[in-house]
Amino acid sequence: MASLSSENGRRIIYLNRPRRPKVSLGRISKSQAESICRHVENLEAAKLDGSAPHDRTSRWLREIDSKLRRRLADLGLCEPLESDRGLTLGQAIERYKLQKYPGYKPGTIQIHDQAFNQAKKFWGARRPMQTITGGDAEALRDHMLQDGLAEATTRKRCAIVAKLFRHAIKFRIIDRNPFADGEVPMANVASPHAGYVSEADALAVLGKISGSEWRLLFGLARWAGLRIGSEARPLRWGDIDFDAERIRVTSPKTANYPGRETRLIPLFTGTLERLVLDRLAVAQDSDEAAPGDLVLPMLRGRSDASLRKRITTAADAAGVPQWRRLWHTLRASCQTDLVTRGVAPHVVCAFLGNSPKIAEKHYLRVHDAHFDQHTARGQKMGAEMGAVRGRQALQSEDTAEKT
Repeated sequence: MASLSSENGRRIIYLNRPRRPKVSLGRISKSQAESICRHVENLEAAKLDGSAPHDRTSRWLREIDSKLRRRLADLGLCEPLESDRGLTLGQAIERYKLQKYPGYKPGTIQIHDQAFNQAKKFWGARRPMQTITGGDAEALRDHMLQDGLAEATTRKRCAIVAKLFRHAIKFRIIDRNPFADGEVPMANVASPHAGYVSEADALAVLGKISGSEWRLLFGLARWAGLRIGSEARPLRWGDIDFDAERIRVTSPKTANYPGRETRLIPLFTGTLERLVLDRLAVAQDSDEAAPGDLVLPMLRGRSDASLRKRITTAADAAGVPQWRRLWHTLRASCQTDLVTRGVAPHVVCAFLGNSPKIAEKHYLRVHDAHFDQHTARGQKMGAEMGAVRGRQALQSEDTAEKT
């Protein structure tokens, strides 16, 4: 159930669990490490079947140093030290980070840090966890709202702080979660600022964006529905199959779900295809179009926040009103268009990498064109547009026959 390893002269025990948590033992002899490993295996076996550890292991637990005992408690292999019952908020946060952060993505760590920092600022890092009540949890929520945070952001941060308390309960550091009485809402809510960027507006903005990388970045969001920048950043030329007209998208957001590390999307004809080919031509000129080369090397080392300014400036230049949640709204507009065109919802969700439930709550929009489909004015405009397209098609056929 546990395995012993040596790295740079230090003994390490790896547990047979997802993500392989470890217990670092330092520079000790092999025989000492093997003895500790046997005790750890006994603790794991006792936890699995709900039995008490062997007497020898129980005596060993009482005698080991507090640092090793706390690490075993963090892994749920033994009871916490009695002194840990008075753990402060700041100490609990540091222990949570030690155990959980190694498996988190950088963006997830940033979101958790924001929530934890706000909790420490409001309650105080030295506040004992046991003394924080349900009323304190409500007060934290009220403080966040009064501080100007949106409802959705407030709920998200409260959910993260509540998760900290659940983590402490697992190790019997506290007895109850102050967020558990249901008075502090934590479920996700749909944004009240759900916007939609029409095809015409998107093309107008695109016309004001210079540089093949920036133009393609915008296109990947609006006409391919990629998450920006997490899914655009790792994209390489080897991920684009021009013969099969497919793009393989690497998705850090869903990487922890089996089978969802990557997904395939079409190389959508029209604007996206032109943007990809334009970018390819530039990359070939600079000898940066090998299969292992990044499609958008400008994203290397850039934060997502730094990707906004160029697009908002282009929107202003195009006379297009700026929309909230810049990249998410472009992605949502792509998903809305695909559904409106009649693509099966499960297919659209496969392309976008989300679920029908999430799409309905956070992505699908109702916009002017949906109303126009059911009004006399809209149907008249549609008929006129159809007639124009028909004349254009006939002219094209005449030209083809003459040539």
